[in-house]
Amino acid sequence: FGKELASTIDAAVLSGDLEAVKDPFAMLDDALGNLIVVDQSGSFAITDAASAPSTWSLGRTRCREVSSNASGNRWLTLHDNGVAMLCDIDSSVLPKWIPLRHNLGTKLRGEISPDGKKIFLLALVNRSTNLSVFRITDNHQLQLEHSDENVSLAKWHPMNQSLVTINSQNQVNLFDDQWKATPVGSEALDKHLNGTSYVSKVAFFRESWSSQREAKWHLAAQVDDSESSKLCFVDLSGANSDFAPMEFKNKIASIASSAQENVLAIGDVQGNLSIWFAAPSIDRGPRELFTLPGHRGQSIDSLQFTSDGMSLFSSDSARQNLFWMSKD
Repeated sequence: FGKELASTIDAAVLSGDLEAVKDPFAMLDDALGNLIVVDQSGSFAITDAASAPSTWSLGRTRCREVSSNASGNRWLTLHDNGVAMLCDIDSSVLPKWIPLRHNLGTKLRGEISPDGKKIFLLALVNRSTNLSVFRITDNHQLQLEHSDENVSLAKWHPMNQSLVTINSQNQVNLFDDQWKATPVGSEALDKHLNGTSYVSKVAFFRESWSSQREAKWHLAAQVDDSESSKLCFVDLSGANSDFAPMEFKNKIASIASSAQENVLAIGDVQGNLSIWFAAPSIDRGPRELFTLPGHRGQSIDSLQFTSDGMSLFSSDSARQNLFWMSKD
């Protein structure tokens, strides 16, 4: 992605090709080069450039969230009834789904780690949202490694096995793989929060012109209140970030980041989709590169980059699904 590539991005309309997916909300790309679109009802549609789409279903229970590891060969789905399902992709046959047996609680949210060996789950327990981090054993059982109470949001770092959490007091902690917590950037959020605002989503980006693993990483935190949204920035090294928050005319509906290409995608409730270069070592904050048309005033409820960071999936409230592909 880049300013000079604005005219070289194609949009493929997926809703016409994947008709079995009536209410899509997420996309995956697997280790075999297939594109998988996920429906909230639990239906999946899989397609590639050489064949017609095939579909299968995980049942009748609403699918709340789906994620995959960095290589795209292990997926995790979370459902309304507190069930978590795991799938390993190792051949061209249809995936075999494995229920993860555990007392997980209800209203699950969570994500699989980049290496595919751990998952975190956020579950509502006695009016408190509690965090549990599990290691996935060789026989697909869950082994508890870490737990915490009153965690409102969590996200795996895209390039290592560390985990960022934000608790109900908006304190930001960075956990390493031994579960040692380092407080980072809480002051940067506190000064932009009031009694009614909260952090709803986060995305990672790094300083420009540096390697992905050795870079200085930052967190873009979406802060919402009843009428507006803004992005605030947290320096994950623990230093105070002096980047001004980004204010938006319309409320943000979704954000996504590509760690490989170092860009942010931001979609709002009016159907505006913009691409930003996240390069704090060049600018005082992210810089808008271009906008992508196509959603016609509908709220962009889902944004997701492919594992290589070069393509973007977007879905809106009118069930229109676009797949943006860079030719470069």
